[in-house]
Amino acid sequence: MRRWQRLLVTQGFVGTFATAAFAAGHGDHCETSVRRDERSLYFYSDRGDRCEGDFHGAVGKRMRLISLTRGQPSFGSRWPDALDLQWSSVAHDVRLHVEATAPGQYYRMDAVATEAQRQFHWPLDVLSKRALVKPRIAPGDLAFLARGRVPSDARERPVPLQLNADTGSAAPYVAIIRLAGRVTEAYASLDDIGSSGVTAVWGSKHAIAVPTALEAQDTLVLSVPQSTQGPGLYKLVLRTFGERMSLIDVEFFHD
Repeated sequence: MRRWQRLLVTQGFVGTFATAAFAAGHGDHCETSVRRDERSLYFYSDRGDRCEGDFHGAVGKRMRLISLTRGQPSFGSRWPDALDLQWSSVAHDVRLHVEATAPGQYYRMDAVATEAQRQFHWPLDVLSKRALVKPRIAPGDLAFLARGRVPSDARERPVPLQLNADTGSAAPYVAIIRLAGRVTEAYASLDDIGSSGVTAVWGSKHAIAVPTALEAQDTLVLSVPQSTQGPGLYKLVLRTFGERMSLIDVEFFHD
């Protein structure tokens, strides 16, 4: 176990969550690295309180976390009129990112919450129209990620989002990972890494079911049990095998 932890320190990465640069003159929520797809009627652009739309995507070279929610977001057969994205009351400077999950679908939404906000009301007027255009985006084919800070830690980290008002406090965390290569096996662990030291919460090498071989740009969904250790900082580690061995570790706030 200790040898594996040392390997994570040298080969794992957290850089995915570094604060991105945002475009001047287009609202703090618009990201400069995004190339909007102007062939689409719904290209990525400033929508007032958010940036949203189609963009030119690229195949990533590393696994990355694209969604972290409390409980599994549930949708019916049609898009609702709006979604309320909620997060912990202790988090501030929260940045929100939503993206389509299916390979080849390059649609995203970015927003920045104000200091006092604890939820973001996202009208789905643009998405519901775009969803009817090929490649169609089906209800539920979205990943939701928030990043923020807490008063005791200036570092920006993922903050779990809650989309369903009836999600219980014991609901598992659901993480979605975008893959960068073929995967046939996956193993994960969850540790409490608070001030009292490291405490294992969920297995040392918990096997994740991979029903069929997954390819680059596919997604792997992890359902991670809630901890009984209490609020604090946690680390989720995923190790995959297939085309090559890959590692990702994610430190996030549990409240």
